[in-house]
Amino acid sequence: MSSSPAPPFPPLPAPDVRLLFGPILIGVLLNTMLYGVILIQMLMYYTRYSKRDSKWTRLLILYLLIVESADVVFEIGFIFEPLIVRYGTARALEKTPLFLKPGASGDNLFASLLYSSLDPFQDQQ
Repeated sequence: MSSSPAPPFPPLPAPDVRLLFGPILIGVLLNTMLYGVILIQMLMYYTRYSKRDSKWTRLLILYLLIVESADVVFEIGFIFEPLIVRYGTARALEKTPLFLKPGASGDNLFASLLYSSLDPFQDQQ
């Protein structure tokens, strides 16, 4: 009696693009809205309160604005590629976006730049 080979696994269903990219898009949109709040806060700070603070505090706040701006650009670039450039193609699901590839993503870099600069400032206060 010969045993027949086990049947192959059934093919996986295609991933739902809405479930894959929907939460990421919502996160990027919320982050972009909060970035607008940061811009308003920076404008208010530099027009009203910056004269009383030291030069180093003003430079730290400018540094934080620059890092947060770069972070927003990276996040928009990350979601732009699969949803706009590769819209409606299978490559949008198969190919890793450029900003998500190892070494290209700035998430860990931006988080470390933000938090490492805030620690000495909090110690000073």
